[in-house]
Amino acid sequence: VKAQLDALTQQNTEQQMQSAQVQGLIAQNTEAQVQQAIAEHMAGDEVQQRLQQASAGAQSLIALKTQLDSYNAFYLGLQQYTAGVAQAASGAAELNAGTARLCDGAAQLDQGAADLQSGAVQIQSGAGALQSGASQLQNGASQLYDGILQLDNGAPALKTGVTKLRDGAMKLSDGLLEFDEKGIQKITKLLDGDLSNIAARMRATVDVSKHYNSFSGKSDQMNGKVRFVYRTDEIK
Repeated sequence: VKAQLDALTQQNTEQQMQSAQVQGLIAQNTEAQVQQAIAEHMAGDEVQQRLQQASAGAQSLIALKTQLDSYNAFYLGLQQYTAGVAQAASGAAELNAGTARLCDGAAQLDQGAADLQSGAVQIQSGAGALQSGASQLQNGASQLYDGILQLDNGAPALKTGVTKLRDGAMKLSDGLLEFDEKGIQKITKLLDGDLSNIAARMRATVDVSKHYNSFSGKSDQMNGKVRFVYRTDEIK
């Protein structure tokens, strides 16, 4: 009977232990005991010492982080400074190049001003030469006009002179023929062989004179005659 009672008690106890209420009480008591144990453990000297050490370590880490942040800021500032120095050097080089270009531009401007002044002098000189040339051209045109007027005025006189020259040449040719007929041929008849050569030369001269029709030259469209007059002693 005792065994049965123990078994029933055990079974009843297990059933009660398995109930939600009992399990909740157990869990609550267990959590409270755990929290109490933790609190007691945390309140111990060793734990407090370790917590203080951990806190000091954390402070050291914070200080180290702060120092590293300072180093990082310094490094970034150094990089910016280095970049600024490089930019300043580049800017100085560009400034030097710009100064050189400015000097070259000033020299070119000075040369351009000199060329402009020289060109102005040349233009002024050219204007004077142009004015002088225009005056000479005007004078030449006036002279040409006067020459044309003189040529126009002298054309009738030239025509008259040419006509007189032609008439004189024809008269000269007629005179030579008459001289041959009335003079040379008579002389040839009167004289013997001593003068035969002279007569032949005179006839040749007459023959040549028939083709010689101008002293000073003439155009192909003009006619002309030339007469040669020989003065001799009277033929009796």
